[in-house]
Parts: sequence; structure tokens; C-alpha cells
Amino acid sequence: MEIDSPSTHGSRTTQGKPWIESLFLDAELLPSQPNAGISDTLAGDRALRQVLEREPSQREWLLRVVETLDFGMSIIPYRQLSAKLEGPVAILNSEDVLLLACIRLHAVAPPEDDPRTSLYQSIKSSLISSEINGGLSISLLQAQVIVLYYEFGHGIYPAAYFTLGRCVQSLTALEIDVKASEERFTRTWIEIEHRRRLWWAVFVMERCIALGKPDRPLSMPEPNSNSILPCDEKSWTQEIPPLQASTLATPLTYRMGNFRLFALTSHLLGQAILNHADSLSNQEQRHETTMQLYRTLLALETVIEEEAQQTIMEVGAPRSLLNSTKMLLFSCPRPSDFQLTTESPVVISANLFLERSRIFIQGELMSADRASPFLLHWGYHTLNHFYRLYGEDGRQENNEAIQVLEETFHQLDKRWKLAGKMGILTPEDALADRKQGVYMKLIHARHLS
Repeated sequence: MEIDSPSTHGSRTTQGKPWIESLFLDAELLPSQPNAGISDTLAGDRALRQVLEREPSQREWLLRVVETLDFGMSIIPYRQLSAKLEGPVAILNSEDVLLLACIRLHAVAPPEDDPRTSLYQSIKSSLISSEINGGLSISLLQAQVIVLYYEFGHGIYPAAYFTLGRCVQSLTALEIDVKASEERFTRTWIEIEHRRRLWWAVFVMERCIALGKPDRPLSMPEPNSNSILPCDEKSWTQEIPPLQASTLATPLTYRMGNFRLFALTSHLLGQAILNHADSLSNQEQRHETTMQLYRTLLALETVIEEEAQQTIMEVGAPRSLLNSTKMLLFSCPRPSDFQLTTESPVVISANLFLERSRIFIQGELMSADRASPFLLHWGYHTLNHFYRLYGEDGRQENNEAIQVLEETFHQLDKRWKLAGKMGILTPEDALADRKQGVYMKLIHARHLS
């Protein structure tokens, strides 16, 4: 796709802002936290404005998307979003238009053939244009993270992996890390919380993407026990600081909020990834580490389920990631470390997903539009689990479970194309071989009898 040059309309370009380069060439020359917005008109700006202007009820659908499709990780302060929605699109600058267009990207289900729509391509064009022209701002990072959500949910690779890398680099360039505090840059609490949430959002996404290949090196380090977690949703929405900040060492409690639960689960997933890649520890050490992590996961799971009941809050993303973490934790390179039983964590998680899938396809759980893409890894390994069982014993109940799960993925594919792509990865050839193996065992048993 050809990337058009931006139109400056007499505004300053990067050449008129030597302080941007100084942030990288000599940071001591002009010490300040970077936040260099784009005053130029970005490539694709006209197309993005046209899309936004065609929607008469812009405020309604934007708020609806933010409320239902932020995946449990709100990274845009409500006051900031409301301010962008009060006036017409024509008066917004290019960065605001880009951010709203990224939200618009999630408002409707993608076409059946390809989620890389013309709107998606225009947004990617604008992001590249901003990079070429020296853009470095919180607003641009927000846009990158929202695009990353989209690419992850629709399985657009390797684009999602590259977007993740740009998000990590933007955090570093903007000097945003998990140690952010009010004293560091003398900012307001909501500004610091905003940056902290951006850091955690990128951290969560890197850990989730790593589920596909846990052995791949991670870019973001694991936070320590003193790292501050995102605040609860009430404090965030009302922009009122909580009485006390929560860290990874703070005891688990209720009313923690969806984002905080998601961050905690992602941290445990990071620990599971490290444990999965550990090839130096002996079997006893691996077993001890695994069981300690499992006990922590069970404690967090209790809080997640209690949160869902007491606050009537959707906890689909944290619950899904927690079960994916369990499955990774017990999918050891050395199967002899953990023998599966009817009560094993893998079996429990797989049966839970199957149970919820049955309710889902009956239309009694939620619509596919409200489903979280973070449940797909959990579902994928559940499907593989029942494929393996059916290949081993050929029992009809396992075959019926496979049919339920395949129908679930078919329904979810209408909202998230990652579901369809994971369905294609299902080892049908391996299943055929296993079925043949079961058949030959039966023939052999009959021959012996």
C-alpha cells in the first residue's frame, strides 16, 4: 500500500523541533518528559474523517465500544474521550481523528473474508506517517495499543507482533515504565494512572501473544513485588485517587476491578512462561515451582469468581487468561512430571470451557459480539485436549465435545477471526491417525479374545 506524504498546511514539521531529536541524541540538553504530537495532517486523515463523519450517532457508538470492547483494559480517561466527542470531527486534529478511528475499527464485525479492511489500512498508513514525521505522544501510543487489540483478536500476524514491538518502543521513548509515580514528573494522579495503565496494557498484550510461542524471548521485564497495579474502575472513572495504591504484594481482596485482575493474571502468566522455558531445574524443583504458582492461581481464581458475583462484573478476560495459564503450567516438556488425572488442572479447565461453550451455543451466556478474544487460546487448547482424548479412546462423548467446541469457534469467528484461524490449526490429520490407532487396538483386542 502506498503511503502518501502528509500535508503540512503551513504547520511545523519535525525539522522545526530540534528538541525531539535531543531526546535521543542528548537527553540532558532539554530534560523533560517527551510528548511530541503531530501538528501535520497525517496520511489517510481525509479517509478517516470521512468514516467518522458518516456515523450520525458518533458519541453513542464510541462510548458503547469503549464500555464493551476495551477487553477489560481501559486506557482512555473518560473525560478525555468525552472532550473529543463534544465537537464535530472537522475541528479535531489528526491524532484525535486517528484515535477515534481506531475505536471505530472495533465497532462492527469484520467482513467474512479479511479483517484488514480499508479503514484498518488507512489507520496503519496514518501510524506509519506519524512515525516518519516525528510523532511521539500518549495519543499515538493509545492508538497503537487499540490497533494491537484488533490485530490480536483477528490473528493478523506478523503485524500484531510488529505493532507490539512499536508499543514497547514507544513506552521506552515516552519514559513510561511500571515505576511511574507522581513525584517523577510532577503530574496529576490521573496522568500518572493513565501512563501506568498504558504500561500494563502493553505488558498484558505481550504475555498473551507469548502464549502462541512461550519460548520466544520477551521484551518487557517482569515487574517486582512493589510494582503498582492499575487502580479500581470506580477510581479511574471518577478520576479520584484510591485511599491506597495496590501492588503485586498487596493481599488479594474483592472489588479490585477488571484491569487489576487482568494485570495480576498476566504477571502469573509471565511466571508460568519462565517456568515453561526452564530446562535447568530438576524435576523436584519444577514440581515445587509449578505447584506454588498453581496455588496462587487458585487464590486469584476465587477472587475473580467472587468479583463476578458481587459486582455483576464481566470477568471474561481475566478468567480466560487464568485458565490459559493453568494449561501452560501443566503442559510440561517432560510429560512424566505431571500425570493427568480426572481432577488435573488441564482437565478441570477444559471441562469448564466445554460447559460454558454448551451454554453459549444455546444463546444463554452472551452474544458473540461481547465475547473476549482472550478466551480463544483457552478454547483452542480445550479443543486439542478433547481431540487427544477422542484419538486415544474413541468415546462418543469426546466426539460430541469436539462438535460443541467446533460450533463455538464457528460462532466466535463471526466476531473474532482468530477463532477461525485457530480452528484451521486443529490437528485433524493427527486425529485421523489416532482414530486409526484406536481402531487397530480394538481389532487386536478382539483377536486376542
